[in-house]
Amino acid sequence: MKWSNSKMPRRSSMTLLLVAGYAVIVTLTCSYYFVRDISKQLTLRNSNDYYEAHFLPNNNVIHAERRITSTNQTAASAAVHQNNHHNDDESFSFPVAKHIVTHGHPRTATTLLFNMVATSYFLHLLRSSPTQIHSIHLQLWKREDAADKILRKKEGKKILILKTHLDLYNFKSDNTVIFTAAMNRKEARETKDTLREEGYNIAFVQDMESLKENGVTGLLKEYVRGYGLNREDERDLIDYFKDWEILRQCCGQQMSSKWRNDMMPEKFKRNDLPHHPTCANYDIDQVEQSIMASKLYSKISQYPNLQALNKPSLNDANLNGTYCSSYNHRVRTEGLSRYMGCTRWTTRTFGH
Repeated sequence: MKWSNSKMPRRSSMTLLLVAGYAVIVTLTCSYYFVRDISKQLTLRNSNDYYEAHFLPNNNVIHAERRITSTNQTAASAAVHQNNHHNDDESFSFPVAKHIVTHGHPRTATTLLFNMVATSYFLHLLRSSPTQIHSIHLQLWKREDAADKILRKKEGKKILILKTHLDLYNFKSDNTVIFTAAMNRKEARETKDTLREEGYNIAFVQDMESLKENGVTGLLKEYVRGYGLNREDERDLIDYFKDWEILRQCCGQQMSSKWRNDMMPEKFKRNDLPHHPTCANYDIDQVEQSIMASKLYSKISQYPNLQALNKPSLNDANLNGTYCSSYNHRVRTEGLSRYMGCTRWTTRTFGH
């Protein structure tokens, strides 16, 4: 077919319109993902409110707990034992298997669960079988074939410590121990009983109600008891996690949504979110440098495969003494969101 001269400009105009329309769609799509990521970061479920209001310690609590005496530790252990009876057995100890899966719904302190399990197990291996530490692989798992692909494989020396939000059915294996999370003690008891009946090798169910009442120190005592750690290990864990928990809330990609909103430029800020209760009170560089000076941080840093534990979250860069203030500066000046790109992945190994 031959086009007349009068129709050529019309065809050219239509082409330009199509190209321009495509460019607008691409721009709007990228803008949508950027704004959606900021919105997602600032509208997380209210369990985060529960977590911030009752679990994050303030400066006075931190200094007081660091001066705790052996007598007070013994008394606190008894109180924790009573308040966390949903995990009690006659001789309380965690089952040990080749792999560990830490699990829970988003915003139920699952990063805390993962880090406490991994660091406590690290200290357990440091005393019982240090040669195995180099075989540990830390992974954030989003694929639904973990049990078939890796956990049920008998060969190989790799020890996996996984964090996941997937259904636990994907991780059912006789060589795997499960740690999971619940909102309250009643749910924790029911979850543990149900998982045992279904054949899971369940070690511990962390619950937000006990976190509220007993704080970091109370939760750590469960891991000290479960992995048979000594008093020195307990003191190192308490000293480490008091600083880590502040960084977890006030620094990095998975910081509190309220604190991120507090720091956001006005054009990204939401007016319906309350202020974070404590983050503004900290010298964040001082906290970062304090955890870097702790004994447990130093022990972990000797193992390249475990470096992800010495961060506010698995997605953050290594601490350097000013990482947190630098990151927070970008939030204040650039509106830095948790996700600045479109990359999505199904599994990720840290430290290898």
